[in-house]
Amino acid sequence: MLGAYFSVSMERIVYFMIKQEMIKKIELKRSHLIQAACQHGFTSPLTIKYSEELDHLLNLYAKKQIIVYKEQKITASNNT
Repeated sequence: MLGAYFSVSMERIVYFMIKQEMIKKIELKRSHLIQAACQHGFTSPLTIKYSEELDHLLNLYAKKQIIVYKEQKITASNNT
């Protein structure tokens, strides 16, 4: 029983680390986007590139959140 608990706890720790790393990447890309927009304008190729990269990171983050939610929902229904 302890092995299963340890496994779930490790999964949560790994997920938390991945989540924090994703948040850091999103915040850094957002900062780059704001700087590019202020220096080069909203329609500059660099600003658009950063905007697309930020969109991609946000979409990845959202997908991970949905996957984790579904896994938690399945796990909860299996435990009942």
